[in-house]
Amino acid sequence: RIGAMGPVAIVPQGVAVNTTDDRVLILDYERGLKVSEHPSGGPIVGAPLALGDDIVWVTESGQVISSTGWAVTASDSAVGGLSGDGSRVYFGTLTGEVVAVDKVGVQWRTVMPGPAVGRPAIRDGTLYAAYTGLEGQPGGVVALNAYDGEFRWRTPLDRDPATGPSVSHALLIPDRTGEMVGIDPISGDRLWIAPVEG
Repeated sequence: RIGAMGPVAIVPQGVAVNTTDDRVLILDYERGLKVSEHPSGGPIVGAPLALGDDIVWVTESGQVISSTGWAVTASDSAVGGLSGDGSRVYFGTLTGEVVAVDKVGVQWRTVMPGPAVGRPAIRDGTLYAAYTGLEGQPGGVVALNAYDGEFRWRTPLDRDPATGPSVSHALLIPDRTGEMVGIDPISGDRLWIAPVEG
């Protein structure tokens, strides 16, 4: 019993667990014994993430912290949790930014049309992030160049996304009406809309 809170992550060192007393514990795979412990710097958003030989996480206040001791104050908030590509981590904020961070610092930030929803997805050098609408406009999804944060495309939805996107052959985004929207990850064109029970 360790006061676990939120999702856990499988990392090369073991199982990474957020705790209610602002720690990140690494437990061994087989018996759950503590391998290491790290101060989290505050409440964590999402699960920790392996970044090379390091483990990183983002706090609600937008600080990216690592198990090896580097930390970057990257924004004023964080939502959904981290995505990574082996050298950088990416997250969205309540103020509508998508931020790219490595141990050197913030590499770029791009402003979306609304606050971020869920965790971004990354594939083949493209970062996909969902946002909620503002001033009566629906939300949508953006595709950004993972290297420099430049927009590749933006696709509005009929309703706000319920969470961040997933990417496979299509970019999948559930919306708040109970529909799953399939989008072409290269062009941003809608491929289909399917109802979901619940």
